Amino acid sequence: MARNLLAIIAGRMRNDKSALITMHNKKAQFKHQACVDALTGIHKPLDGRSLPPRPASLRIKQTARAIMVADIDHFKRINDTYGHVVGDVAFKIVARCLLENVRPMICWPDMAAKS
Repeated sequence: MARNLLAIIAGRMRNDKSALITMHNKKAQFKHQACVDALTGIHKPLDGRSLPPRPASLRIKQTARAIMVADIDHFKRINDTYGHVVGDVAFKIVARCLLENVRPMICWPDMAAKS
């Protein structure tokens, strides 16, 4: 009887641990989706909450950080002429160029890893 009870308790503990791990992974996934644009892989426009935390190296060194805002001139004309699929490709190309040409010390770690 004690062995059966121990097996039941161990099974419930395994299930609870699995549920906690799944919940933690989902929370991290939702947080990432809330902060990062799915199309380009770069951080969404600032609303005061979507900026990722400073990397530890910047906090320790008290290094300044910068935010870049880019605008694609006449982008509406691209969408109107060639369609939204081509517009999405253009967005991806511009985002990739920015990520590849900005020094990694300035890029956020999760953005630099995608380039």
